[in-house]
Amino acid sequence: MKDYVYRRTVAELQERSCELRRRQMDYSELKRNVRVYRLYTEYNENLLALTSRYFQGATLFSGTGIYQGHVEHSGMLEIIGKMSDLQTVVFLAGDIKLHNTQSSVLVTWQDVSQLDV
Repeated sequence: MKDYVYRRTVAELQERSCELRRRQMDYSELKRNVRVYRLYTEYNENLLALTSRYFQGATLFSGTGIYQGHVEHSGMLEIIGKMSDLQTVVFLAGDIKLHNTQSSVLVTWQDVSQLDV
């Protein structure tokens, strides 16, 4: 009986190991380098309309911030795009700056890995 249990346990461990290796291979194929862009500016109703001219998807976070000592409604646009989208993001920031008469729009980005599950 012990021999049967031992062989069964070894077989289960080997099968589990193969399954984990398959999953690792699948995950490595799914990972793609992407970039998260964030634009910080004063909140305005037209932020999503301006963004939709350049990107099909974005998230707008709104809150309260302080800029040069004055409290204002702030907005942060988050766009998940390709690394090659930087120029488009800069054009969007310029559009926001122009249409909303802002003195500046802060643009940041972070390279991340993506896995769609």
